[in-house]
Amino acid sequence: IQGLLVGTAKVELIALGGFLYPKSGVALGELTIGALRQIHARRLIMGVGGVTPAGLFNSNSLLVETERQMLEVADEVIVVADSTKLGHSELVHLATLDRIDRFVTDEGITDSWKDIFSSHNVELTIA
Repeated sequence: IQGLLVGTAKVELIALGGFLYPKSGVALGELTIGALRQIHARRLIMGVGGVTPAGLFNSNSLLVETERQMLEVADEVIVVADSTKLGHSELVHLATLDRIDRFVTDEGITDSWKDIFSSHNVELTIA
């Protein structure tokens, strides 16, 4: 995303330091977490590897530590994941469902998952 936004006149971009994870191009690790501690975000839009009633999951522990700090500095948290991620956990627990404000998914979401999000006061958007 950073590469797409560089040079866009109406975008002010803050680039975080740290280890650049080759698989996803995401900055990770202590340098990144330290930089995140210095900023505030009105809105965080993030993807996850899996979602269960226990919360959000991802497979990379370094990524999860960075994402936890991102959650700390954001006023609003929006999670985007297709319905195949529902009921699927990954290696590392990231956060409980109470920590997110909105969940964006596809039409494959079941009524039981709609009820789960509702019980956690998570706004649901089907796109």
